[in-house]
Amino acid sequence: MDLRPTVGAHSHPLPAITDASEKGVRRNNSPAHEGGRLRHLEGRLNVTDQSNKALLEELVRLQGELKGSIRRNEDTLREEREERLVLSEKIRSANNLYTQMMMRVARAEEKLESEHNTVGTLVNHTKQMEQALLGNQQQLLSRREQLHVHVERVKDDMEDVRESQEQLQKNMRALIDDVRTMKSKHEVQTVQFGTLVQEIRQRMKKIEGDTNSAMSSLKKQHDDQNTKEANSLQFKSIVEARLADIKEITSELRRRIEAEEGERRAASQQNQLSIEQLRAVVQESHHQREQELYAQSMNSKEKEDLLENERSMIASKLAELSDEQSKKMLQKEIRLREDAQSKFTLLEKKLREEQAARLVFEKAQREEMERRWQSLKAYIDEEAQSSRQAQQVAQARTDQSLVRLNESITLLERQMEEGRKAIEQVLHAEITSRQSQSEKLSIRCNQLQDKLNMAISTLQQAVGGVNSQVSDSVSKAKEELISMMDKNSNTGVKGLADMDTRLAKLNKRVGEMEDVLSKLEKHGKLDKDDRDRSISQMASWRQDTDEQFRELQNKLRPLPDEIALLQRQIAGLKADLEAKEEEERRKAAEQPPPPFVRETEPEPEPAPTPTPSPRAATEEPEDTADLRNKVQKLEEEVQQTSSQVAKLENTVETLRTVLTQKIQSEAQTRNEEQDAIEQDVNKVIRYYLQDHRRVFVKHRHPNVCIPQYVEGVGRMRFALLEVNKWGIYQSWKMLAIKKAWYRLLEKKEQRESEEKASASTSSRTENKAPSKRTEDSEDDDDDDDNDDDDDDDDDDDDDDDDDDDDDDDDDDDDDDDDDDDSRRGGKSKKGKNNKGKKGKK
Repeated sequence: MDLRPTVGAHSHPLPAITDASEKGVRRNNSPAHEGGRLRHLEGRLNVTDQSNKALLEELVRLQGELKGSIRRNEDTLREEREERLVLSEKIRSANNLYTQMMMRVARAEEKLESEHNTVGTLVNHTKQMEQALLGNQQQLLSRREQLHVHVERVKDDMEDVRESQEQLQKNMRALIDDVRTMKSKHEVQTVQFGTLVQEIRQRMKKIEGDTNSAMSSLKKQHDDQNTKEANSLQFKSIVEARLADIKEITSELRRRIEAEEGERRAASQQNQLSIEQLRAVVQESHHQREQELYAQSMNSKEKEDLLENERSMIASKLAELSDEQSKKMLQKEIRLREDAQSKFTLLEKKLREEQAARLVFEKAQREEMERRWQSLKAYIDEEAQSSRQAQQVAQARTDQSLVRLNESITLLERQMEEGRKAIEQVLHAEITSRQSQSEKLSIRCNQLQDKLNMAISTLQQAVGGVNSQVSDSVSKAKEELISMMDKNSNTGVKGLADMDTRLAKLNKRVGEMEDVLSKLEKHGKLDKDDRDRSISQMASWRQDTDEQFRELQNKLRPLPDEIALLQRQIAGLKADLEAKEEEERRKAAEQPPPPFVRETEPEPEPAPTPTPSPRAATEEPEDTADLRNKVQKLEEEVQQTSSQVAKLENTVETLRTVLTQKIQSEAQTRNEEQDAIEQDVNKVIRYYLQDHRRVFVKHRHPNVCIPQYVEGVGRMRFALLEVNKWGIYQSWKMLAIKKAWYRLLEKKEQRESEEKASASTSSRTENKAPSKRTEDSEDDDDDDDNDDDDDDDDDDDDDDDDDDDDDDDDDDDDDDDDDDDSRRGGKSKKGKNNKGKKGKK
């Protein structure tokens, strides 16, 4: 038995639930299957609720569009009234300007006449003044020529004085050159004296070296006493020869020094004589200059006296001329006043005549302007009446359409309430039955299925009727709205022109913002390049410093070995010194006392015998002194090397500290820059994630560059966010809405086709009893498919609801600032509705 009710053409038939008795063999009255059925019913009920909600939202949107059209009509009427007021004000201002211009023309004519008269008087006065000035100029030219002659004489005297001064300067320069040559000679002599001293020192060093070699040879041949005498004689001869050479050299040096001193004294005497001569010449030139200056001052005083006398004469003559000219001017003024009075009377007569003519012309103009104003007023009143009548007709039509829409909405609400009540009763009965009687599930499930079948059939009939009524009312309302829009399209031409201008402005702003973004990208690229360059420079600098460190380390590595070698050499030298001191002590202990030697050798030549012992005694301490000097030098070298090593270590440590500080500072700056960039990016992300975006809105604050505080984000500069977000966001949103709408239409068509197919198959299988199980499985599959479709529909509807919520939020934000953007959105929605109609058809 198929208990499916027959439904109208416009209804949405749903597959009926088969009887549980037919499926009792396979399912065995399982509670899990009954729970699935209940879930399926709940899903379908949700689908019907959502579809009804969508219809209600469409009705609300149509009401909003009607209100928007009414507002537009009111705006057009207001604009027309404002234009009328502007026209009236312009006409009044034109009249005022005309009267003002006429008054200004009259005043300008009076000023021109008065200025013409004054110009004539001034021309005559200037001619007389020019004649007087020509006479004075001739006198001044003659006096100027005399003054030029005097000035030329003074210039000649000054040139003579300058020539004498230049000669004195040349003499002074020559003396300075002589002094410089003397200084250079003195320096050359000092250099020669230094070279001689160096030569003497070198010779003394050679002598010392020879003596040292001789002493060493004597020390080596100390054991042979016979050879000592010969060596001592040779040494004496050599020393005497060297002493004679030294005496000769010292005598030559003394002679040279005395000769140089004599030359210096002569040169100094010559310099003093030349300086005394220069002083005498300078004193004479100074005395001559003072005399010349005194003479020039006397001449200048005489000339000044002459000039003052001439000035007094000129002043007296000018006073006389000014008195004469003042008398003449008084006479001319009297004449001019008489002429002006006569002309003024004539002008007054002319002005009266012109004023009479002007009044006649003004009356005619006023009459014409009043006639034009009355005609314009009548035309404007007629247009206002016609627009009011059209508005009243449009309002009546809109009121009727709104009444119809309200009636349809009330019917829909009643039907929805009835359906909900029925569903709630069924569900309540089902829940109570499941809780009270768990053992008799099979019997009560069958009863519930029967009840549900009846309820579903009634619901399907109700929903079909509601859908047919809603579709009829919506189609009628849309047709009426389209007709209204066609009628109001003529009145909305001005609004479209304004929209075009605003769109052009928005496009300009978008272009400017794109330019700003390109500049910001360029700046970002430049900053990135600079950072890369600085990083590469840092890397190269770090490599150079590492290489320098390596070189220093390579240089410092052999230093400890050299220091150890020097210390070993010092230790060896110390050991040698100690050994030599011990040998000297032993030799001093082994030597015989000196008085015995003197008694045994009473010969007349005692010099050769006593000399070798003191010389030998003096040679040994000299060797020790040389060794000590060498040791001291080595110790000083060791100290210098150690100090150099310490300095190098200090420099290396300072370089390390400086490099580490620089690297740390640059790393800190880079980290700070990265942190600042990350903070800006995080601010922007938080700004958009927390839904602070302001689409279709202009910033109310005039200074957009000033950072403002935003809740949950912090201080931000909104100028950085003024990108063309509006167009991208709205276009994406409209595409999403269109896709959802077409998806719903496609699923609806698929559902209808599947229902038709299932109806045809069910009609064929009514007479076939054995194929019940296959039908049950097919019905289950269909139910599952429908469940999937319903779930998809739920998701789509949820998406649409979210989009609609976003649209409402955006529209609430945009009503304050941009009405044109909301109009644009309304037009796009109308286009979508038209597409929806086509899809439904």
